[in-house]
This record gives sequence, structure tokens and C-alpha cells, in this order.
Amino acid sequence: HGRVDLAEIVFLDEWPGLCARLAHHSSAPFNLKSLLHEFQVRILATVLFGKEVAATQTLVSRIAQLDQSANRVISNLYKIMLLDTGSPLEGVVLGSADLANMLASLGLQRRLMSEIFSLNRSSTTERSSGSGSSGLSSKKSRVDVCCFRSILDLFLSVARLDKSVFEDEEHVKNVLTELVFAGVDTMVGGVTAFIFYMCLRPDIQSRVCMELDNDGGRKQQRNVVTLRDKRTLHLLQACILETLRIVTQIPLGIY
Repeated sequence: HGRVDLAEIVFLDEWPGLCARLAHHSSAPFNLKSLLHEFQVRILATVLFGKEVAATQTLVSRIAQLDQSANRVISNLYKIMLLDTGSPLEGVVLGSADLANMLASLGLQRRLMSEIFSLNRSSTTERSSGSGSSGLSSKKSRVDVCCFRSILDLFLSVARLDKSVFEDEEHVKNVLTELVFAGVDTMVGGVTAFIFYMCLRPDIQSRVCMELDNDGGRKQQRNVVTLRDKRTLHLLQACILETLRIVTQIPLGIY
């Protein structure tokens, strides 16, 4: 498909909805980070698990809940490491709130992944038998042009072909869970930081907007920025890289 990035296709499908939400909130203060978090969870749910999962609000809410729960667990482990108690798990005492949070996160992860895999199998069976689209709208979206529906589909296909890559289904579930942790807050933090610095430097913000408005090649073809525009939007790209340089996403690293 001309090396089109799957995440970009999903982003372009979800972008009008985010624009509508932003326009709705434009007359009064609102929590931008919360809105971006919800937006990124929907994108990640589609990329990792497919449209059926992203269209199921209860599953999307649980993915967001799992991400937030995992953040609390990781934050507690960071605090333990800062106290220099040796192994992080040595600071997790039986019956403590830290251990309770960890067990709650693991339980949520198991239930969520079981539901997602069950939904994926049922929708795959329906597609194979030609019995419809699991109740989704018949309107064809850009996601439909992809050669595979999600990372989950790809992982399961690889697991069937090469047992050395994925030992079993639990391994696939754990890898997908790690991608949830890695793909939500890092993106939300980066975008929020970029907007923050644009607000601090309105002079740079106006130059970035001018660059976007004057990009003739893009405006002649479409009214949206895509990855291919990186070659011509030099100031925007420089501002993004500078934001990532200043704002470290994971200051302590993951040990």
C-alpha cells in the first residue's frame, strides 16, 4: 500500500472526532491531557487489537484503566528504587498497597486480554464465513485498506508459523500489554509538552502555523498533514525533536 503507516491511517480516521471535541471545548477551560489520553487509547486499541475492540467502549475504557493502573505500579517501583532498597520487589511487602495495586493490575490484564482474544476470534470466524462486520457500520474506512487488521492478527499469524518467536498465547498477550504501556503516556506526554512549549513561545508557534499554511505541495493535494510532509515541514520537525530533547519521557529508565 505504498508503505503507508498503519498508525497514520488510524490517526486520520480518528482525527475528525478529536477536532470536534476540541471545537466543543473551545469556549471554556478543559483538561487537554485527558482528551489526548482518550484519543491515543482509541488509536492504540485499533492498531493493536483491531476495529472491533476500538468500537467497544467498555474494552477501550478498560485499556485506559489498565494503563493508569500500571503507571501507579511503575511509579511505586521507581520510589522504591530511589530509596535504594536493593531489588524493587524487596520493597513490596505482602499485604501492602503496592502489592494490592500490582495484583489488581495483573487481574485486569488477564480479564481484558481474554475478552479481546475472544472478540478477535469471533470476528475472524464471522469474516471467514462472510456473515457481516460484527455489528459495525458498513461505511468503509481507511483502516479497511490495510493488508492486516491489527498487530494482534499479525502476532497470531507469526505464532502459528514460528514457535520460536512466541512461546504461547500468554506470551503474545504479555507483549501486547507492554505495547499498551509503551504507546499511550509517552505519546500523550510528548504531544502535551509540544503544545506547552508552543504556548510559551507564541513567536515560534506563529512561524510553525505559517509553515503549515504555506506548504503548497500538501495544500494542493489534501487538507491534512501526513508523515510524507516531514520532508518539507522543517521548522515543525525541528520543534518536535527539540521538545523530545528537553522533555525526557522516562527520566529514570526501566531497569
